[in-house]
Amino acid sequence: ETVHPEWEVSVGTGRLRRAHGADGADLPGAGARLAAGGVWGGSPQTVTVTAWLLAPDTPGVRYLALRDLLRRPTDDTELCLARQAAHTDGPIATVLAQMHPAGYWVAPGPGYDPKYRATVWSLILLAHLGVSVTADARVAQACAYILEHALTPNGQFTASGVPSGTADCLQGNLCWALLTLGCDPAEVAPALTWMARSVTGEGVAARTERHAPLRYYAGKCGPGFACGANNQLPCA
Repeated sequence: ETVHPEWEVSVGTGRLRRAHGADGADLPGAGARLAAGGVWGGSPQTVTVTAWLLAPDTPGVRYLALRDLLRRPTDDTELCLARQAAHTDGPIATVLAQMHPAGYWVAPGPGYDPKYRATVWSLILLAHLGVSVTADARVAQACAYILEHALTPNGQFTASGVPSGTADCLQGNLCWALLTLGCDPAEVAPALTWMARSVTGEGVAARTERHAPLRYYAGKCGPGFACGANNQLPCA
Protein backbone atom coordinates (compact mmCIF):
# COMPACT_ATOMS: atom_id res chain seq x y z
CA GLU A 1 0.00 0.00 0.00
CA THR A 2 1.13 3.55 -0.72
CA VAL A 3 2.27 5.79 2.10
CA HIS A 4 0.31 9.03 2.21
CA PRO A 5 0.07 11.78 4.87
CA GLU A 6 -3.75 11.76 4.77
CA TRP A 7 -3.89 8.75 7.08
CA GLU A 8 -2.10 7.78 10.25
CA VAL A 9 -2.37 4.95 12.77
CA SER A 10 -3.32 5.55 16.38
CA VAL A 11 -0.43 4.11 18.40
CA GLY A 12 -2.77 3.43 21.29
CA THR A 13 -5.42 1.54 19.34
CA GLY A 14 -3.80 0.56 16.06
CA ARG A 15 -6.82 2.08 14.25
CA LEU A 16 -6.60 4.25 11.15
CA ARG A 17 -7.59 7.88 11.55
CA ARG A 18 -7.41 11.09 9.54
CA ALA A 19 -4.13 12.90 10.06
CA HIS A 20 -5.34 16.34 9.04
CA GLY A 21 -9.13 16.15 9.40
CA ALA A 22 -11.12 18.80 11.23
CA ASP A 23 -12.06 16.50 14.07
CA GLY A 24 -9.25 13.92 13.84
CA ALA A 25 -11.73 11.18 14.76
CA ASP A 26 -10.89 7.53 14.28
CA LEU A 27 -12.43 5.92 11.22
CA PRO A 28 -14.85 3.29 12.55
CA GLY A 29 -13.76 -0.24 11.76
CA ALA A 30 -10.58 0.81 9.95
CA GLY A 31 -8.29 -1.08 12.33
CA ALA A 32 -10.33 -4.25 12.00
CA ARG A 33 -10.38 -3.99 8.21
CA LEU A 34 -6.62 -3.47 8.15
CA ALA A 35 -6.00 -6.45 10.44
CA ALA A 36 -8.16 -8.60 8.17
CA GLY A 37 -6.28 -7.45 5.09
CA GLY A 38 -9.32 -5.54 3.81
CA VAL A 39 -9.68 -2.12 2.24
CA TRP A 40 -11.58 0.98 3.25
CA GLY A 41 -14.54 2.05 1.20
CA GLY A 42 -14.17 -0.82 -1.28
CA SER A 43 -10.96 0.49 -2.87
CA PRO A 44 -7.25 0.45 -1.90
CA GLN A 45 -6.38 3.13 0.61
CA THR A 46 -3.18 5.01 1.28
CA VAL A 47 -1.89 4.28 4.78
CA THR A 48 1.13 5.08 6.89
CA VAL A 49 4.24 2.96 7.20
CA THR A 50 3.04 1.70 10.59
CA ALA A 51 -0.18 0.38 9.10
CA TRP A 52 1.78 -1.26 6.30
CA LEU A 53 4.03 -2.97 8.87
CA LEU A 54 0.94 -4.29 10.66
CA ALA A 55 -0.41 -6.02 7.54
CA PRO A 56 -1.12 -9.73 8.20
CA ASP A 57 0.59 -11.07 5.07
CA THR A 58 4.04 -10.70 6.70
CA PRO A 59 3.55 -12.18 10.20
CA GLY A 60 7.15 -11.70 11.28
CA VAL A 61 7.08 -8.00 10.48
CA ARG A 62 3.64 -7.61 12.08
CA TYR A 63 4.89 -9.27 15.27
CA LEU A 64 7.87 -6.93 15.62
CA ALA A 65 5.75 -3.88 14.79
CA LEU A 66 3.26 -4.76 17.53
CA ARG A 67 6.05 -5.47 20.01
CA ASP A 68 8.50 -2.66 19.28
CA LEU A 69 6.44 0.13 17.68
CA LEU A 70 3.09 -0.20 19.40
CA ARG A 71 4.74 -1.58 22.57
CA ARG A 72 2.04 -4.12 23.26
CA PRO A 73 2.44 -5.93 26.61
CA THR A 74 3.84 -9.46 26.43
CA ASP A 75 0.46 -10.99 27.33
CA ASP A 76 -1.50 -8.96 24.77
CA THR A 77 -3.74 -11.34 22.80
CA GLU A 78 -3.00 -9.79 19.42
CA LEU A 79 0.74 -9.83 20.10
CA CYS A 80 0.64 -13.48 21.22
CA LEU A 81 -1.21 -14.49 18.06
CA ALA A 82 1.25 -12.55 15.92
CA ARG A 83 4.21 -14.15 17.69
CA GLN A 84 2.74 -17.60 17.12
CA ALA A 85 2.17 -16.84 13.45
CA ALA A 86 5.71 -15.49 13.07
CA HIS A 87 7.16 -18.70 14.47
CA THR A 88 5.19 -20.91 12.08
CA ASP A 89 5.40 -18.92 8.84
CA GLY A 90 8.16 -16.77 7.41
CA PRO A 91 11.90 -16.31 8.10
CA ILE A 92 11.81 -17.64 11.68
CA ALA A 93 10.23 -20.91 10.60
CA THR A 94 12.61 -21.16 7.64
CA VAL A 95 15.73 -20.75 9.80
CA LEU A 96 14.55 -23.13 12.51
CA ALA A 97 13.63 -25.76 9.94
CA GLN A 98 17.29 -25.89 8.88
CA MET A 99 18.57 -26.59 12.41
CA HIS A 100 20.02 -30.01 13.16
CA PRO A 101 18.23 -31.75 16.07
CA ALA A 102 21.45 -31.49 18.10
CA GLY A 103 21.22 -27.69 17.99
CA TYR A 104 23.56 -26.55 15.23
CA TRP A 105 23.29 -25.33 11.65
CA VAL A 106 25.29 -26.63 8.66
CA ALA A 107 28.07 -28.39 10.62
CA PRO A 108 28.84 -29.32 14.24
CA GLY A 109 31.39 -27.37 16.24
CA PRO A 110 31.78 -23.71 17.21
CA GLY A 111 29.55 -22.70 14.32
CA TYR A 112 31.35 -19.69 12.84
CA ASP A 113 31.81 -21.10 9.35
CA PRO A 114 30.42 -20.95 6.78
CA LYS A 115 29.37 -17.35 6.91
CA TYR A 116 26.49 -16.49 7.12
CA ARG A 117 24.63 -19.75 7.48
CA ALA A 118 26.30 -21.56 10.38
CA THR A 119 25.16 -21.63 14.01
CA VAL A 120 26.59 -18.27 15.10
CA TRP A 121 24.88 -16.37 12.31
CA SER A 122 21.61 -18.27 12.60
CA LEU A 123 21.34 -17.39 16.29
CA ILE A 124 22.15 -13.73 15.64
CA LEU A 125 19.49 -13.61 12.92
CA LEU A 126 16.89 -15.30 15.13
CA ALA A 127 17.56 -12.75 17.88
CA HIS A 128 16.96 -9.92 15.41
CA LEU A 129 13.73 -11.59 14.31
CA GLY A 130 12.37 -11.59 17.86
CA VAL A 131 12.65 -15.28 18.72
CA SER A 132 12.70 -16.44 22.34
CA VAL A 133 13.76 -19.63 24.13
CA THR A 134 10.29 -19.72 25.66
CA ALA A 135 8.57 -19.70 22.27
CA ASP A 136 10.30 -22.71 20.74
CA ALA A 137 12.27 -25.51 22.41
CA ARG A 138 14.64 -25.63 19.43
CA VAL A 139 15.93 -22.18 20.29
CA ALA A 140 16.84 -23.29 23.81
CA GLN A 141 18.60 -26.31 22.31
CA ALA A 142 20.60 -24.11 19.95
CA CYS A 143 21.62 -21.76 22.76
CA ALA A 144 22.78 -24.68 24.88
CA TYR A 145 24.74 -26.03 21.92
CA ILE A 146 26.64 -22.81 21.21
CA LEU A 147 27.48 -22.35 24.90
CA GLU A 148 28.89 -25.87 25.02
CA HIS A 149 30.85 -25.78 21.76
CA ALA A 150 31.93 -22.16 21.27
CA LEU A 151 32.51 -20.81 24.80
CA THR A 152 35.91 -21.51 26.36
CA PRO A 153 36.49 -21.92 30.13
CA ASN A 154 37.92 -18.37 30.31
CA GLY A 155 34.84 -16.87 28.65
CA GLN A 156 36.01 -16.37 25.09
CA PHE A 157 33.55 -17.11 22.33
CA THR A 158 35.70 -18.71 19.68
CA ALA A 159 35.44 -19.19 15.95
CA SER A 160 37.94 -22.05 15.98
CA GLY A 161 37.25 -23.98 19.20
CA VAL A 162 40.28 -22.62 21.08
CA PRO A 163 40.75 -19.31 22.97
CA SER A 164 42.88 -17.76 20.22
CA GLY A 165 39.82 -17.82 17.97
CA THR A 166 38.13 -15.02 19.91
CA ALA A 167 37.32 -11.57 18.50
CA ASP A 168 35.49 -8.54 19.84
CA CYS A 169 32.83 -8.65 17.11
CA LEU A 170 32.08 -12.33 17.71
CA GLN A 171 32.06 -11.83 21.47
CA GLY A 172 29.71 -8.88 21.40
CA ASN A 173 27.34 -10.33 18.81
CA LEU A 174 26.90 -13.64 20.61
CA CYS A 175 26.54 -12.08 24.07
CA TRP A 176 23.81 -9.80 22.72
CA ALA A 177 22.09 -12.55 20.75
CA LEU A 178 21.99 -15.06 23.61
CA LEU A 179 20.66 -12.53 26.11
CA THR A 180 18.11 -11.27 23.59
CA LEU A 181 16.96 -14.83 22.93
CA GLY A 182 16.35 -15.24 26.66
CA CYS A 183 19.29 -17.34 27.80
CA ASP A 184 20.02 -17.43 31.52
CA PRO A 185 22.35 -14.43 32.16
CA ALA A 186 24.39 -16.60 34.54
CA GLU A 187 25.34 -18.83 31.60
CA VAL A 188 26.50 -15.84 29.59
CA ALA A 189 28.30 -14.18 32.54
CA PRO A 190 31.76 -15.66 31.79
CA ALA A 191 31.59 -14.25 28.26
CA LEU A 192 30.55 -10.83 29.56
CA THR A 193 33.40 -10.87 32.08
CA TRP A 194 35.98 -11.67 29.39
CA MET A 195 34.54 -9.00 27.11
CA ALA A 196 34.87 -6.35 29.83
CA ARG A 197 38.35 -7.41 30.95
CA SER A 198 39.70 -7.74 27.43
CA VAL A 199 38.60 -4.18 26.67
CA THR A 200 40.00 -2.64 29.86
CA GLY A 201 43.04 -4.92 30.03
CA GLU A 202 42.47 -5.76 33.67
CA GLY A 203 44.25 -9.02 34.50
CA VAL A 204 44.98 -9.86 30.85
CA ALA A 205 48.60 -10.51 29.84
CA ALA A 206 50.20 -9.43 26.58
CA ARG A 207 49.84 -11.81 23.65
CA THR A 208 53.57 -12.54 23.82
CA GLU A 209 53.20 -14.09 27.29
CA ARG A 210 52.17 -17.48 25.97
CA HIS A 211 52.18 -19.22 29.35
CA ALA A 212 49.95 -16.69 31.10
CA PRO A 213 46.59 -18.12 32.22
CA LEU A 214 44.75 -15.23 30.56
CA ARG A 215 46.25 -13.31 27.67
CA TYR A 216 45.62 -11.58 24.35
CA TYR A 217 46.06 -13.32 21.00
CA ALA A 218 46.88 -12.48 17.40
CA GLY A 219 43.23 -11.64 16.70
CA LYS A 220 42.07 -10.09 19.95
CA CYS A 221 45.48 -8.50 20.40
CA GLY A 222 45.05 -5.83 23.06
CA PRO A 223 42.74 -3.64 25.12
CA GLY A 224 40.42 -0.98 23.76
CA PHE A 225 38.97 -3.14 20.93
CA ALA A 226 42.39 -3.64 19.34
CA CYS A 227 42.05 -6.15 16.51
CA GLY A 228 44.75 -8.06 14.62
CA ALA A 229 42.59 -8.02 11.50
CA ASN A 230 42.62 -4.21 11.61
CA ASN A 231 46.40 -3.77 11.91
CA GLN A 232 46.05 -3.88 15.73
CA LEU A 233 43.89 -0.77 15.68
CA PRO A 234 40.49 -0.55 17.35
CA CYS A 235 37.64 -2.01 15.32
CA ALA A 236 35.08 0.09 17.23
